[in-house]
Amino acid sequence: SLAADSIVAVVGNDVITQLELKKRYKSVEAQLKRQGTPMPHPLELENQLLERLIMDKAQLQKAKEAGLFIDDATLQAGLKR
Repeated sequence: SLAADSIVAVVGNDVITQLELKKRYKSVEAQLKRQGTPMPHPLELENQLLERLIMDKAQLQKAKEAGLFIDDATLQAGLKR
């Protein structure tokens, strides 16, 4: 339910929810394990991921305001770099 999914950040006219942050965390955690990379402290990783989500949303908002459009495939390829 939406009530259980609290807002952790507001970026312009968009929000980042706890669920969104948790999904990104699980994804990165799995990726680090696959690569054999040691896990950073959970709070440190969560803070880094939240910072990245905020930057991503801010960039997307600026692109929309400028009339730029990036399809999902291009965006995903860019995020994997």
